[in-house]
Amino acid sequence: MVIKTGRPKVNTRPGFNHRFGDILERLARNEVSRNKAAKELGIGYATLKRLLDSHYDGKDNDTAGS
Repeated sequence: MVIKTGRPKVNTRPGFNHRFGDILERLARNEVSRNKAAKELGIGYATLKRLLDSHYDGKDNDTAGS
């Protein structure tokens, strides 16, 4: 049995991937700042920056509630 420690990844939150995809589109159109985007997603600015830097597209591991 494997026991996971630490915080769960943000992309495992219900509906996160769908909301992140929407935010990506709004960021591309300069409709929202990174700061505001992070707040809307309920994550920190640094977490958003890491997701953007990793080219995460919000399409992996989508969970119920999207």
